[in-house]
Order: sequence, then C-alpha cells, then structure tokens
Amino acid sequence: MQISNSGCSCKKNKCQCRDKICLCLKPKPKPNCRCKSSCICLCRCAPISSSEFCGLSLSLTSSEIQTMEDEETVIFDNIILKPKSCITYNEITGGIVFKRKGNYLVNWNISVEGTYSKPFVSYSIIQDDQTVGTSTLPVSIGQLSGSCIIQVQNLPSVAKLANTTGDIVRLSEFFPIANLSIVKII
Repeated sequence: MQISNSGCSCKKNKCQCRDKICLCLKPKPKPNCRCKSSCICLCRCAPISSSEFCGLSLSLTSSEIQTMEDEETVIFDNIILKPKSCITYNEITGGIVFKRKGNYLVNWNISVEGTYSKPFVSYSIIQDDQTVGTSTLPVSIGQLSGSCIIQVQNLPSVAKLANTTGDIVRLSEFFPIANLSIVKII
C-alpha cells in the first residue's frame, strides 16, 4: 500500500482523512497524533483499481489430463483473472507473455499422485528458456507449491510452468489440479 500526504490535512492535531496514518515527530508520540507540534498526517492511497492492476490467475481443472511428461508445460484450462492485457496467456502452448517491464511475483501449486521412478516431484517456472524458480516435493504424492520473482527486462518475455522431475508425473484427480497466479510488484 502506498502512502501519500496529498489531500491530507491536520486540524487540531488530528488527521482529517478517512483512511489515515499520523506520524508525530516528537520524541514521545502520543496515540491518535495528538501531539501539539510537529505532526505529519499521511493518507493511505485508495486501493489499486482493476484498470491499474497487472496480474493473471489460472487454474487447471480438466480431468482429461492424467499425466505430464518430463519437461512438459502445464496447459491451464481456466483463466480466473485477467484484468488487463499487460500479461496474456496462450491456451495452446501454455506460454505466459509479459508485455510490461518490471518484477512479478509468481505463485503456483500442483497436486500430484506419483511418478514412475523418482521419489520426488519438481516443477519450475521457465522464463525465456531459463529456469527462474523451482519447487520440489520431497515425496511423489501430495501438493507441490512454489513461488519466485520474475524480472522482465526485455519485451516480450515468455514464461511457463513445466514438469522438471526427470520423469512422467501422474496428476491428482482432485480439483483444481493446478493453480498459478502472477502479480506485478514493481
């Protein structure tokens, strides 16, 4: 949440803002900014509107996909949130295309029911053919969760979530099978 002092005013050493933060610059500030001098009022900016939000949320719910080959990309079948075209999703390739430079927080989870030979499961975020985040489940059955920061410096940039276990992974029958969310943070 950003903090700004625009539109704020102090009257009788109290902030006149609906959603406010008061800072007293005295050595011992008192509650509710009731100091007699050196009072600074800061208003919290309004929540980010959906027109300014840059993010994407996807899920995989289809029971038709029962296994994933090694290095296969997760193809999500449900776009939950796509408020702007700063990030687009290719439902055929599973590619997530970033159209704005910046830093993005990526969170993912996937429910798995085993492999054919490995005692673990790994899925990675791959951006422009480079692995930028990997999450490993130390057993082959359960829900794997991961997160990473993607830095987009060159446009367009393409990322994907892929099986990097080194084996075929059997997916869970429970829904949703997988989720991925991305939000621009800087």
